[in-house]
Amino acid sequence: MIGNKVKKSTIIGGRFDPFQFNQERMYTIERICSTSEYCKLRDVVNNVKRITTELSASDIYVGLENITGNTGDYIPTKEKEKISSAAIFRKGDILFPKLRPYLNKVYQAEFDGKCSTEFHVFQAKNINPKFLSILLRSDLVLNQTKYLMTGNTLPRLQTSDVENLIIPLPPKEIQQQIVDRYNRAIEEKKAKQREATALLTGINDYLLKELGIEFPENTVNERYFEVSIWDLIGGRLNPTSYNVKNMALQRMIQNSPFTKLHLKDLIIHSAAGDWGIDETEIVNENYSKCLVIRSTEFDNKYNLNLDNSRVKFRNIKTEKLNKIDLQVEDLLIEKSGGSPDQPVGRIATLTKI
Repeated sequence: MIGNKVKKSTIIGGRFDPFQFNQERMYTIERICSTSEYCKLRDVVNNVKRITTELSASDIYVGLENITGNTGDYIPTKEKEKISSAAIFRKGDILFPKLRPYLNKVYQAEFDGKCSTEFHVFQAKNINPKFLSILLRSDLVLNQTKYLMTGNTLPRLQTSDVENLIIPLPPKEIQQQIVDRYNRAIEEKKAKQREATALLTGINDYLLKELGIEFPENTVNERYFEVSIWDLIGGRLNPTSYNVKNMALQRMIQNSPFTKLHLKDLIIHSAAGDWGIDETEIVNENYSKCLVIRSTEFDNKYNLNLDNSRVKFRNIKTEKLNKIDLQVEDLLIEKSGGSPDQPVGRIATLTKI
């Protein structure tokens, strides 16, 4: 039998659902309580509740979509035009999510602003605020909150559960040492990201140089060109395929000293995607629920950016799902969508993390 044995005295006065007694949560709390100093979250924060219904053009609004999971980075999005209500926060305050805590979107404010009421706004007291923000993103807290959610469609945390979270409280000098080490790690990460970005930016130039291919320069008359009728027979009839740039590029590829093959000659399996049907619709055993990767998940940095607050699960016919047969190292090629400044055709590789 797999389960947790819980003392009757532990349940009395508490919640009666079994999830709060999950072994991982209980073990985490036990480890925290084995340290020399610990406390409840309510002992080191003021839960600030400043609510407004007004949003001016100069206000910065922060929603859950503006905060990255695990890292707590702020990502600006288009301005919010109107709100029904919002919470007011100040620089240095910590925004802690009520909704879907497993996304781990904890943010220490770098400016004054207004945020979704799906955040608690915490003001640190008698604790290093930066240390607290790091702590609230750690597994020490996540291993507690993910077992305290209530509700199925929009799982959230109750205020009392958040305020009663158990956290370690080391001496101030230890808190600062942890903050200093964290800041050094962040700076090293940013330096590596800048280096990687520079390498990715130059990869096209390197690749073209190695292949002996140069992109043709823009010409004044590139909008006007002639094509022989013989070149059109058996080919596509849209003009883009035969414009000056494309034809010049194709000639350069043909004239390169390397072996040329069609893409189809390098592929052993190809399948089209499927949007399926909504996961809430009633289906039978012929359907399987799975994550559907959309073009919006391509982030223009050679990655798939799967944000847990936005990903879509759909019901796909099992027969079609088997034909798609996604495997590690498969290539996903975007074949629709795009915009004037973002042509369609981005590619991502599936890798195991």
